[in-house]
Amino acid sequence: MDVPKLESVEDFATKISECGALLNMVEPENRHLTLKFLGDVDESSLGDIADVLRGVACGFAPMLIGVSGAGVFPDRHYVKVVWIGFRGSRPLIKLAHDIDNAMTGLGFEEEGREYRPHLTIARVKAVRDRDALLSIVDEYRDTQLGEMNVGAVKLMTSELTPDGPLYRVVCEIPLEKRAAVIEAV
Repeated sequence: MDVPKLESVEDFATKISECGALLNMVEPENRHLTLKFLGDVDESSLGDIADVLRGVACGFAPMLIGVSGAGVFPDRHYVKVVWIGFRGSRPLIKLAHDIDNAMTGLGFEEEGREYRPHLTIARVKAVRDRDALLSIVDEYRDTQLGEMNVGAVKLMTSELTPDGPLYRVVCEIPLEKRAAVIEAV
């Protein structure tokens, strides 16, 4: 899913980039919301994966979710990722769960942990001043940063290069649940 450029997200990213930590910032055009990470996949199976995604996506209507809050993974004592979160994301969590379950039919393992929708803003190589970094994260912890329309699921590939990852959209599948039509007899 593409992420809109929200000024407040960019403000947060700028502050994080200037906190003195050694970071790999995620370029705005590379920020995305991962619903299911598949790992190394043979190109010949992309069609089957897309078919499974189509089957799941047809059961979901487009959704509006709030971009809200900031945090770190795995925890405040060992910071490896700085992220922005979402609110009102129950339908999104259900979509990710249904995709996770459906992919088991193609031999992918179910995710063993709870899905936590987030945008990775930076990957942390080294924290020089943990208090400075966490102070910025705490400043945005409960901040409402905007809204994002989720209208499609994209099957993407990534290739790691010395200049960073290159993403390619294989296919885009609209969320298009339609209301049931009841005919009077």
